[in-house]
Amino acid sequence: ASVGLYFCNYSAGTEHISIYALGSGEFASDRNTIVKNLDITGYETFQFQSEKFILGYGDKLAASGRHGNRVTATATYIDI
Repeated sequence: ASVGLYFCNYSAGTEHISIYALGSGEFASDRNTIVKNLDITGYETFQFQSEKFILGYGDKLAASGRHGNRVTATATYIDI
């Protein structure tokens, strides 16, 4: 699928996020990290506009933030 990922920091403080591509049953680790400790300054949005990820049954994209409760995440997709 062609995937758009949007991470919007709705707080005044900077948030640091990491994004992972997880196979079925996997947990976030350095081995499956796409982006590590990305700084998103206050009231800004980071976006992957049209990345290509091939996800199988049970696979997923995941993200975590250092502070929590500062960023909303939105994913869009188009099957290819």
